[in-house]
Amino acid sequence: CILIVAVLFLTAWTSVTAGDFKNKLKNLSLKARKEVENPKASKLHQKACVNRGDPCQRTVRCCSRRCGINGCT
Repeated sequence: CILIVAVLFLTAWTSVTAGDFKNKLKNLSLKARKEVENPKASKLHQKACVNRGDPCQRTVRCCSRRCGINGCT
């Protein structure tokens, strides 16, 4: 009896989440197509850097590529 309830629950859960998954795939394919059409708009092509006067970070370089005692110079 418990096994039957578990199987019914999993079947219902799979059918409910499958529709949402299809929408996510559709949105990803649209986003990828837009990035191919306009590669400059892609986040992958944007360079992030820390502005002058802001504290230096290990993961993001300074825009000037110079890190002083008080921050980026």
